[in-house]
Amino acid sequence: MNDDLTLAPPEPLPPPEPPAFHKIFIGKDGLRAGWSLLIFMALFAAIIFCANVIGHKLHPLVAKGAKTVADISVTPRLFIVESIVFLVTLLITWIMSKIERRPNSVYGLGGRRKFRDFLAGLAWGVTCLSLLVLTLRIAGLLVIDGRLLDLTRLPSEPGWPAPRDDMEG
Repeated sequence: MNDDLTLAPPEPLPPPEPPAFHKIFIGKDGLRAGWSLLIFMALFAAIIFCANVIGHKLHPLVAKGAKTVADISVTPRLFIVESIVFLVTLLITWIMSKIERRPNSVYGLGGRRKFRDFLAGLAWGVTCLSLLVLTLRIAGLLVIDGRLLDLTRLPSEPGWPAPRDDMEG
């Protein structure tokens, strides 16, 4: 063998450029945030739509024996609807954690300060709702009076204040 011909290490090849599809959807930290949000919203809309269709098939909006809409009990239905929305949100958050290969704690559902974060969120929620009510009250868009405090009379009975003429429905 000839000693003049030594094998030089080959120059490293540049990594292949990722396809355009990969650059659009995937960043250096995984799935890009905008696409994650879009996938979350699409999954949420699809599952809520299906739950709505199933709910209306199982329990029609107007009960069979009800004569008016006032005869329908709203509280249990509202609790069920809000519970379904909450559970769907938890389910989709779990699905997104699997898609993005991240733990659930990344989405604010974990950590050491759960109770403190809950109280901070509660305080901000009460503050923002109080400011909204105050703003609506000052603007004249919210009227607080005692009409609905007298539960012995219903709106359909005589003596109940009639709607004002300046209000159009």
